[in-house]
Amino acid sequence: MQVLQSYPILDDRRMHWQRVLRGVMHGFVSQESSGYFSHYPVELEESYCLAIQCVIDGLHKEAAQHER
Repeated sequence: MQVLQSYPILDDRRMHWQRVLRGVMHGFVSQESSGYFSHYPVELEESYCLAIQCVIDGLHKEAAQHER
């Protein structure tokens, strides 16, 4: 929740975003540890950064809507 405090969004929405962020991070780690990402010849770190960037982009979009 501390990471999300800097975004100007409502507290209940912040809780939803916390779940989304944790879900993305946990899902990625879980699938990696189960070997599901070993079948593709692309950089794992780049995939993880892309997933986190999607969450950040969504947070920025929601924050911008809240500031209107």
